[in-house]
Amino acid sequence: MVSLPHQIPDEVVRPYSFAAKAAHQRSVSGRRRAGAVHVEGGGSAPELFVENELLVSSDYPDGVEYLVRELGGTRVPDRPLPHPPAELGRPRRSRPADGVATRSVKVVFREPPQVPDAAAALEQIAPASGRLTFSSPMAAAVAAAAASLEVPQGSVGLNRMTDVSSALPRDPGQRSMFGGRSRVADAGQLVDSYRLAGCDPAFTTLAIMDRGFRVAASDAGVLAVNAADDSRDIGGRDENGGWHGHHIAGVAASGGSVARPLLMRFDDIASVMRGIRVCAAWGVDVVNMSFTVTTSEWSEFWSFPDTDWVNTFRFAERSGVVVVVAAGNDGRKLPDARVRPATRTPGVITVGALDSDDESAAQWSNHGSSVSIWAPGTGVPVGLDGDSPRGATADGTSFSAPLVAATAAMMRAVAPELSNTEVRTLLLRTGWRGHGRVGTGLDAYAAVEAALAAQLPAPSDAGATASSARPLAQIRPGVFAPQPDTYSIARSDRGVDHWSFSLDDYSAVAITVNFHARIADLELDLLDSCGHRVDFDGADRLAVIRGDGALRASGVIPQGDYVIRVSARGSAAYRLEVSHTAVPLRSDRFESNNTFDDATVLRFARGPLDLSVGHGPGTFGLTLHRRVVVAPVFPNTATSVVDSDHFQFHVPAHDGKRIPTVTIASDKPLTAALFDEFQRPIQVHEVTTAVTLTPPERTHCYLKISGTEQTRYRLGLRMMADPRVVVADLPAYEVLPPWWVDSGPLPFPEPLVHFGVELVTEPDPAGTVIGESVSVGAATAADLPVTAELLHRDGRVVGVGEQNGFGRIDIATDGLLPGMYAVRLTRPADIAINGLRLLAPVVRRGG
Repeated sequence: MVSLPHQIPDEVVRPYSFAAKAAHQRSVSGRRRAGAVHVEGGGSAPELFVENELLVSSDYPDGVEYLVRELGGTRVPDRPLPHPPAELGRPRRSRPADGVATRSVKVVFREPPQVPDAAAALEQIAPASGRLTFSSPMAAAVAAAAASLEVPQGSVGLNRMTDVSSALPRDPGQRSMFGGRSRVADAGQLVDSYRLAGCDPAFTTLAIMDRGFRVAASDAGVLAVNAADDSRDIGGRDENGGWHGHHIAGVAASGGSVARPLLMRFDDIASVMRGIRVCAAWGVDVVNMSFTVTTSEWSEFWSFPDTDWVNTFRFAERSGVVVVVAAGNDGRKLPDARVRPATRTPGVITVGALDSDDESAAQWSNHGSSVSIWAPGTGVPVGLDGDSPRGATADGTSFSAPLVAATAAMMRAVAPELSNTEVRTLLLRTGWRGHGRVGTGLDAYAAVEAALAAQLPAPSDAGATASSARPLAQIRPGVFAPQPDTYSIARSDRGVDHWSFSLDDYSAVAITVNFHARIADLELDLLDSCGHRVDFDGADRLAVIRGDGALRASGVIPQGDYVIRVSARGSAAYRLEVSHTAVPLRSDRFESNNTFDDATVLRFARGPLDLSVGHGPGTFGLTLHRRVVVAPVFPNTATSVVDSDHFQFHVPAHDGKRIPTVTIASDKPLTAALFDEFQRPIQVHEVTTAVTLTPPERTHCYLKISGTEQTRYRLGLRMMADPRVVVADLPAYEVLPPWWVDSGPLPFPEPLVHFGVELVTEPDPAGTVIGESVSVGAATAADLPVTAELLHRDGRVVGVGEQNGFGRIDIATDGLLPGMYAVRLTRPADIAINGLRLLAPVVRRGG
C-alpha cells in the first residue's frame, strides 16, 4: 500500500490506470520518471510531465520561496547561457537591449510535497467533465502544489514532456518530395549552382531542436548542444521518437545544403525555452521545431508556464530568429486545439502537411488559421539510420517543417540581410494559392529566386569517360558519394558522368540515384575495370528499379575497381550514393561472450518497474563468426576459428498460463547445449534449421551455441502459452507482454503468426483490461499489409483489427469475456514486416 501525501484522496492516485501505464512507458523510453494526469471519462489523452518538477515565473519569487521553505522543494540555480561554439563565429544579429523579461525557475521535489488543503486544491482545478486522476502520489502532490500557488494565470506550470512524432517510413523510391509544386529540390539546385558559379553563400545556421540524433558529441564537425544541461551530449536513438531528430536534420539538409546544422537536444518545456534563448544569443538564423505540446482547456492555467513561454519567443522574434514549427498530426483545427508551439506562440511560422498530391491537406494534419504555410508531408525522403540503413520516406508535419526551415536558410544564405519578417513575407508572397484547408503552399524555388534575384549559372560536367572517372568520396563509413559536403551536382543536358569506387572485400552494394523526374530522365550503369556492364542478377545488363525520381540497383559483387555511368537527358540535379557492406559475418551485439565466465545475461520477462532494455524478452539476431586466435608461444601462429556464444538466464516458474521457452533458428547447422548453474550438461541439441528448448523451471541455466561454420542464427527467449490453454488446434504461440514495458519488436518470420493475450476485468500487470484495444504498428507504411484477428479458445474470430491509415491496427476488446485469447497476424508471403511493435491501446471504457 502506498502512503499518500497529506489530504490527497486515495481515489485520485491510480497506479495501474491507463494514464499510469502511459507515464511508465514514457519513463522507460526517456529514462526520466514521468507523471501523468488524466480526466476519468473525459475521453482525452493523459498529459505527461516530469513527475517531480514545477516551473514558476521569476517575477514571483514569493511563490518560489513558498515551494522551497514550506513544501520542501529545491530551487535549481539558474545558469548563464553557454558561450557559442567557435565554429559559429560572431553573431550577425545582435540581441535586443531589453533581454528576456521573465524566465522560469525550476523547483524539484525529492519527496511528495505535503500541500495544505491538497484535496481542495485538486478539486478546484478539476474540470466539469470528470474527476482528475494521477499516475503516482508524487504526480498528484506536485499538481496540488502548482494549484495552491497564488500567482496569476500562466505563471506556474508542470514541466510538460513534449511529443516528437515518430517517422513512418516507406519504401525509399515510392515518392519524391522534389517533383511537386513546392519545388524544394529546384531551390537547392539554384543555390548549388550559385555556389558552383563562384559565389559564396553566407554562413547560415539552422538549429534542429529535437531528439534522436545519429551522431555523437565527439564526431568531428558536428555542432551540438543539449539545451537541458548545456553539454554537447545530444544522445543517440530516442526510444520514444526513434531517429526523429536525425530524420529531421536529413530532410532539412536535403532541402538545402547551405546551412550549418546545429543539433539541439531538449527534454521538456524548461529546456525548450532555454534552447530558444540560446539560439537568440548565438545569432542562429533559423530554428526548426518538429514537436508538439498539447494542453487541455481545463488545465491551461495551472499546468503550463504560459507567461515565460510567450516572453521567450518574443525575445527570439526581436533577435531576428526565424522559428519554423510543425502544426501536428492530430487532424484538429488550430487554434481551437491548444497545441504549442503551433499556436499561442508569437513570431513562429506554423507548417501544415500536404497530402501525396502536393495540393490538398493531409487528412491527419492539423489545420486552421494558425497554419501559416503548407509543405510536402507525405513520402518525404529521410536520412539513413540504424533502423533504415538504405534510407526511407516518411509522413508527418514533422517533415513538412524542415522543408520550410531549409528554404528560409537558403534565402538567408543568398540574401543574409533579410530580416525574419521579410523571410516570412517572401515565403507567403511567392507561395501558391491553395484550396480547402490549404491557404498558401510552399514554393521554395520562387522564394529563393525572389531573395536571390539572379539567374542560374551554366552547369559543368565531370568524368566524361570511364578512363577519366572521378573517384567518389567516402562521406561516412560504408557510403560513397560524389562530394563529401553535398549530394546535389548540377549536370548538362545529354551529359554522361562517370564516377569510380573500389572495394577491398566481397560486398553487398546498393546504388541509389535521386533526381528531378519532371525535368530530366537518367540512366544508370555499373561497369567493371574492363568496361563491361556488371551482371547483378543474371541478366545481360544491370537491372535498375525505377521509382518517382529515383533509380536503385543492388547486389553482391566481388572486390575490385568499378565505374558508375550516369546518363542524363535534360538538365538535372541528382544525388548519388553507393553503400557497401562486406559479406563476411561480424561479431554480434553480445560479444565477447565466448566463455561461461563472459556469458551474456538474458531474461524471459520484465517487471512493471524495470526501466532497463536490450536483453529480453525477445528474439535476437546473432552470429557465429570467424576470429583469429594467435598462439601464446613462439612461433605465435595464427589460426582462424569459429567462435562460440554463451548465455545465462534465470528460468521462472510455470505460472499456469505461460511457460518459459527458448527457440533457436539457424542458417547452418550448429549445436545448442543447455547447462545447469554448475555448468553441468542438461540437454544437447543438434540444430539444422530450428529447435525449441524448455529449460527446467526455477533454475539458473547456461546455454552454449557452437558450430563448425560461421552462420547467422536467431535466439528467442519468451513466455509461451501453456498447451492446455492454447486456442483450438493452433501451434504453440508466445504470450504478448504488457504494451507499456516496451519489450521490443514482435517476431513476424512467417506470413501467419499467433500470439496469446489474456483479457482481465481489473487492471493487472500481465493482462489487458477489457475495453482496451490490442494495438500494433510498424514503421513501414501508412497502411500496413497486415490483417489482425482475435480468436476465441474454440477458434472463432471475435475481433478484427481496424486500420487507422497511419501505420496502426487496433483490435477492440469491449464486450468480451475474460480469459485467454489468440491474436492472429497475417501478411503477404512476399512482404517482410520489420519492427512490428505493441502500441498504447485505444480505451473504450471509463477511467
